[in-house]
Amino acid sequence: MKKIHAHLSINGIVQGVGFRPFIHKRVSDFCLTGKIRNTSFGVVLDIEGEREKVEDFTKTLVAEAPPLAEIYKIETSLSETLCGYTDFSYFSARFKKICGMTPHEWRENNREAFA
Repeated sequence: MKKIHAHLSINGIVQGVGFRPFIHKRVSDFCLTGKIRNTSFGVVLDIEGEREKVEDFTKTLVAEAPPLAEIYKIETSLSETLCGYTDFSYFSARFKKICGMTPHEWRENNREAFA
């Protein structure tokens, strides 16, 4: 199946409510790759994967978001041009500095925590 790139701007109360760890787990569940970063209005998410998985992932964001998160708006753009992400990262540099490994490496070493 053909892979696509999705760029999502998610506006709302999504900082300090467990939203990025939620996204990290959901991205793993759907076997997607990409990155996430905070902005002044919410988060920006770039993900890549099979079209069906990307579409299913985006449908679950509002319904399954952490209880304290409030999503006001999601703007999505899709592209067939890939960035070639091999992992999903959020605060990876800081995480690696503290834990001595990337989030992906940690997830692989602690797979039972994501079961």
